[in-house]
Amino acid sequence: MRKSIKNTISIILAITCLTSLFMFSSSPVRSNALEIQPMYIACPIGPGQCKMLPRGGAWVSVNGVLQFTGFTHQCSQCNMAILADIDHGFGYLGSYYQFNPSYTLGLGGTSITVNASDISYNSSIANDPFLSDLLWY
Repeated sequence: MRKSIKNTISIILAITCLTSLFMFSSSPVRSNALEIQPMYIACPIGPGQCKMLPRGGAWVSVNGVLQFTGFTHQCSQCNMAILADIDHGFGYLGSYYQFNPSYTLGLGGTSITVNASDISYNSSIANDPFLSDLLWY
């Protein structure tokens, strides 16, 4: 009886070890390669549907210090807004701040205070997968 218990425990232990060995050996190999994922889906209606309409000027400050003035554009469908240093017609935005207010911005422009880490820089709309997917008007 004692021998059969030892054999049963040995078999269970062997099966457990082999199963865990198989699980680890069949797991995918991890590499140090960067994994690129979409940062943001612009408009809930779908890619290429975010219609960025002009909304006047922009005044962006950090800790009460004016960082840049420029142009405000807002999607007519999802309300996402971009306040940029340079007008999109030049092919780049320079410094810009992107946010999603829950309302339509006024035509007189937008003044906002943000964290410095929230300001991005763009040197080419065509080379930016997010910005190039927007429909600029």
